[in-house]
Amino acid sequence: MRMVGPDQCLLVFDSLHRVMRAEQLLQERFSVLLVPLPRVLSSDCGMALRILAAEGPAIAASLQQAELMDYRCYQPTATGFAVVDLPAQES
Repeated sequence: MRMVGPDQCLLVFDSLHRVMRAEQLLQERFSVLLVPLPRVLSSDCGMALRILAAEGPAIAASLQQAELMDYRCYQPTATGFAVVDLPAQES
């Protein structure tokens, strides 16, 4: 079983404090799950938030408003993961 499906992304922050703060901010409005970071990715905190890619624009807006912009977004590929940008929310 894959930890991250093709319709999902991983948000990776540079500290456990930030990933937990983001989880607390987002969990009431979005489908987010705190998961261990896959070994092929590296981060000091070792945890990531799994999100639905379709919710990416609204999540990006929420993170920007909370000043939690220091993250990387990874989407699964056939060979691992690719860094992607969360698209901006359409007006």
